[in-house]
Amino acid sequence: MITTYRRPVIKQCPYKPETDLGELVITAAGRLPRLPALDAAIAAITARPASHEDFTVGVAALLPPGARAASTWHTAGWAVEVAVEDRRMITAISRPLARQCPLSGDTGLGELSVTLDGPAPELHALAAAVTAITARPASHEDLIAGVAALLPAGARVTATWHVPGWTVEVGDAAVLR
Repeated sequence: MITTYRRPVIKQCPYKPETDLGELVITAAGRLPRLPALDAAIAAITARPASHEDFTVGVAALLPPGARAASTWHTAGWAVEVAVEDRRMITAISRPLARQCPLSGDTGLGELSVTLDGPAPELHALAAAVTAITARPASHEDLIAGVAALLPAGARVTATWHVPGWTVEVGDAAVLR
């Protein structure tokens, strides 16, 4: 038997004076805590400012072994998913991106995606740094290298661009340092 609980979440951001709106999905093979008890425990977590990662870790700590807690958010232009299962956290972030080609001068539209084993860097600061990288013409490779330099070791970075008639995906296997 697989049980899934899903609910909206409202919490305060610990980095900026703003409210974060997200969704929590809990999945387990077997029994999960009763909803009233889970609601009370989640209310205690959201009573103080918490990062997306701290919130999700807090919820995962309420669950039986093997259960998965995942939360999704939209913060500082990023779509964010934080998943915790068996004490292992995976964070995936993505955002739309415009990049000017240094050869043609054309602007390409695409998406930047990052997957991390663990928490993401502070997203407002990361968004500003990525904006600075894309403010000047940059090759696909320079864009990936510039973003990778902002991230912890092991992060995986991919940029996907749409140019007339083509979709171009450039990624690194993992940021090694």
